[in-house]
This record gives sequence, structure tokens and C-alpha cells, in this order.
Amino acid sequence: MNKYQEIIDIAERAYKKVTNEDDDENLYKYNSIYSFTTENIKSYYKKEDIFNKDILTVTSSGDHMFNAMLLGAKSIDCFDINVFTKYYVQLKSAAIKVLNYEDFFTFFLVEKNKLFKNKKVFNKATYQKIRDYLPLDAKIFWDILFIYKDGYKLKTSPLFFKDVIKSEIIRYNLYLEEEKFYKLKNIINNYDPKFYNCNIIDLPNISKKLYDTIYLSNIINYSGYYFDAPIIINYKNFIENKLSKMLKNNGLIFLAYLYSNYSINDKEYFNESHFEIKNIAPISYEGKDKLYVYKKD
Repeated sequence: MNKYQEIIDIAERAYKKVTNEDDDENLYKYNSIYSFTTENIKSYYKKEDIFNKDILTVTSSGDHMFNAMLLGAKSIDCFDINVFTKYYVQLKSAAIKVLNYEDFFTFFLVEKNKLFKNKKVFNKATYQKIRDYLPLDAKIFWDILFIYKDGYKLKTSPLFFKDVIKSEIIRYNLYLEEEKFYKLKNIINNYDPKFYNCNIIDLPNISKKLYDTIYLSNIINYSGYYFDAPIIINYKNFIENKLSKMLKNNGLIFLAYLYSNYSINDKEYFNESHFEIKNIAPISYEGKDKLYVYKKD
């Protein structure tokens, strides 16, 4: 199979998800896409020293990557088992380059507020402005989907998880403040991120680069798919014995973002000196979200 046929096959698999024909085989490989982050990235990124650092992050919605760019990371690589995420993040990257602040939200957000459904989401005319800034493989992927479906039906299909509203995603992201959005627009061409399509277990075998910081978002919530019970212990051992080898000295792994309604036994699993637990302003306005960090000596 040549490269372009593979992209066509991936796009056709995405279309099956759009039309509810997906059979959930290889669930995480062909999972729905997060349009924007569901964690409060702003609350901890602005406190971290990212400037001139080599960063590895989960791809997901791309919001980890965009915030790291804004804060002056030296390089950024991304990984995700979900094959759709790279094409979506490339679409967002192209849109940041082309669209103004309000048009960016109009293109990507179904719910600009809790009362208004945005029928111009994924507008085809706007897509035509963006597509020339896409890499060829992403262009093939999105061209196929936009042929099959109009934008509103595509963006509200099972290919995407439900949107959060504009005010919330601005609260979670530095780069979505208007002034910072235009700052990112001016520097985004300085970056050429690598995208690894793999799961977390295979990651140390695929990328041999050393990083200052690794962001794993809330992968721990899905780790039962990769790790045998007791899941938390095996996940922790993997971080310490495998993934830590991808760090430079004094490097950090943000190994788990846990929402206020989800908890694990901190004292039992993360009481060693090289682990730190940080309280984060919650996305729900209630309780406390937690961030678990591993530091390499």
C-alpha cells in the first residue's frame, strides 16, 4: 500500500465514524477527536519554564503543542495512538496561520455560547482558504471528508467529542486569549513538529530523542488498555523505568492530570521524593484538579 492510499483508507475510516458505521474495532486507534483541551492547561503551563526546551506531548487537540509554542519551546514533538489527531492538529495549525481571531472560533466551535448553535462551523468556503496551508496528506484527508459531508454535519458527528464553549476554552488556554493568539500566529511557522502515531508503550522504541519535558495529559485514565492490573502500579513503573529514559537530566514528566471527580491513593503510589503532586484550579469550578509530576535526578 502506498502512502496516499493509506491516507485515503484513514479518511474512509473517519467517514465510517462520521456516519455511525464504525464498529469500534481498534477503539483508541480510531477514536473521536477532542476539538480543544478538557484540562486547565493555562493554570500550570504559565508557571513552567518551557522557553528553549525540547518538549514531547500527547497530540490530542493540539492545545498542549500550541501553548508550548506560545511559551517559546525550542522544539515540540507529538504522539498519539489516534490516527485522526495529526490531521486535525494540522488543520488547526493552518487555521491559526490564515484566520483572524473571531473567524478561528467560528470555524471550530459548534457552541460559541450555551444558547447559540453555530451553523458556520467547518464552513467549506473557509476551509478552501485554509487548505493551501495544509501538508499534502492532511489536505487529502480533509478533502475527502468535506466531499462526503457539509461542515456542520461533519463537526457535530461522532468523529468529534462534544465541544466546550468559547469562554471555557479561553479559560483553559493561553493561546486563545486574543493578544496571545496573534503572537502565536507570528511564530507558528518557526515550528515543524514531528507526529508519532503510536501508543505510550511503544513510544520509547520509536523516538530516540531526549526531552526536557513530557506531557501525558490524562492518558492515565485510559491506561487500563495498555497495562495489566494493578494498573496504577504498572503505569508508575513504566514512567520510572522506561519513559524516564527519554528525559534529559532534571527533566520532567507530567504523568497524570486528574479531574476533581477522579482520585487515586497519593500516599500509596506517589510518595517518593522524585514525584510531586500539584493542585490545579479545576475545570468544573469545584474541588481541585491534580497534576502528578515525575522529576528525573
